[in-house]
Amino acid sequence: MVTSRELDSLRKKVNLAFQHKQEAFSAYKEARDYAANIYAEERYLCNSQVYAKEALRYEKDKLEYLIKVEKQKWDMYFEISITSGAYIDELVGKSQYECEMKEKYLKRANEMRQQGEEVEALSYFEKSRYHEEIQNHIDSEIKLLKKKIEKAREDAESHSSKIDYTTYNNVKEKLDRECAQYELTKRTFEEVSSERDRLQNEFKLRKTEYDNLREEQLRKIAAYKQERSWQHAPRKLAVALS
Repeated sequence: MVTSRELDSLRKKVNLAFQHKQEAFSAYKEARDYAANIYAEERYLCNSQVYAKEALRYEKDKLEYLIKVEKQKWDMYFEISITSGAYIDELVGKSQYECEMKEKYLKRANEMRQQGEEVEALSYFEKSRYHEEIQNHIDSEIKLLKKKIEKAREDAESHSSKIDYTTYNNVKEKLDRECAQYELTKRTFEEVSSERDRLQNEFKLRKTEYDNLREEQLRKIAAYKQERSWQHAPRKLAVALS
């Protein structure tokens, strides 16, 4: 037999179970929303890493191209310097020889002139001028070769000055920061998700407890009402028969 005291006690249990269920749902909802925010941040950082990696790859390719061109420029300079340098040494020797011959014939021409041999002197002067012209031609060629070497060196140095690692380093540092932040956010999400799942299970448990108590309460209320109607049935019958 269900008593009013029993129903009152059960009502208090139902109310307490409902309060626990609501508190559990509130905690679960807060954890769920927080986990959703962390997940959104994780996705943002993941996508940001993709763009940062593409930017780093672009800067790396650009640097590798510039370094490759720089190597080609310096290789060209060293090749020109070696081949032209050897030829310059050869030409310097020829220039010295022509200079010696020029001085030799000039000296001989002066001697002939002092001796009154104008014809001989003129012949030696012509020979001296001939060797001087050859020397001048050789010296001009030496200057051109030196300018060629200098230009190749300046070209290589100029290209080297264009290689700047600043942008690459900045992009790499940005990517490293985002990777570190992503890993931290990922671990945080895993922890938050675990707590969210625990609170969800807690809510389900509290809801089940409440639903069971509520179901029991409804059954007992129905039983109580039915018992009350049975108790009053004979009295109502007697009143009806009187």
